[in-house]
Amino acid sequence: MDYLDKTCPYFEWQEANLSIHKIMKVFHIDETGVNLQELKSEIRKAHANDVERVKNYKQYYTKFFAETGKRPSKFVPEEGYTLDRILYKGTPIEMLTPMKKTKRVIYFFKGCGYCNYFTDAANEEMQRVIKRIEDTSVMGVNYRVAPENTYKETLEDTVNGFQWLLEQGFAPENIIFMGDSSGGGTAIQTARMLRDKGMPLPESLVLFSPWTNVAMDTPSYQEFNDERDCVLGGNGLMEFFSSCCLELENPHNPYISACYGDFSDMPRMLIQTAMEERAYDDVIMIGNKMLDCDREIQVEVYKDMFHEFQFHMELESAKKAWEQVIEFIK
Repeated sequence: MDYLDKTCPYFEWQEANLSIHKIMKVFHIDETGVNLQELKSEIRKAHANDVERVKNYKQYYTKFFAETGKRPSKFVPEEGYTLDRILYKGTPIEMLTPMKKTKRVIYFFKGCGYCNYFTDAANEEMQRVIKRIEDTSVMGVNYRVAPENTYKETLEDTVNGFQWLLEQGFAPENIIFMGDSSGGGTAIQTARMLRDKGMPLPESLVLFSPWTNVAMDTPSYQEFNDERDCVLGGNGLMEFFSSCCLELENPHNPYISACYGDFSDMPRMLIQTAMEERAYDDVIMIGNKMLDCDREIQVEVYKDMFHEFQFHMELESAKKAWEQVIEFIK
């Protein structure tokens, strides 16, 4: 473990001005088994045309759903697991479970830029999660997205998902919210809505590279809008997603940009981020607000990593990140 890169003026400013760095854990893990630069180059190429890919999928999804009433899917769970699809109060829910009944459940919020629909990639990530965390089921919700819907419809669906879990007998203390990218933002927004409604709250939140600021008006969004962020830098994807949301709402509404809200009485959180991510400042803002509200917060920064690196299990950093997750939710 080491500290932030003192040679980068951006991090010098961050360290000097923000208290979260006093408790932050920074990991610099040797990746001798992987050519990291080659991997990042492959990832960059894979995400170069993400805007067109998302637009095409939304068109395909809309047509398929209009014709069948279902989302397109070819996902088959691995042996030893079952996937159930349920419609609860009009909200499509997908529940992945092991053969043995579990007391604990991960409510998984898939990163979708606030605009893309549930995909088989979400099921695949749910499968990865359930294989790494024993005695746990994983649930996801195909919630409504922008720009076809406002945050009110999105959160109506995500709150319905939580209510369904309660009705299945899962105690709030056995429910963990987990989200990657914009899914991290939606997880926070959902917990905030539950709090504001006076409803029970999940035991904790685990957030991977959360994107929680659709206004994109903090320094890291420009600082790392290049090849250093091999997933979101320079390809226009965040700008496209942001424009979809900005058509509808005030970007500083805390139910849209979660980092701008009040964190009083929120559940404890573990947040993991790469050091050179465009959404890095989101993590810092949330961490400081949680500290200001005297809430339990654990922030981890992984040097030389990238957006959502946790799902690249060939990396030692990803393995370490999951070890930290398991330790946190014990």
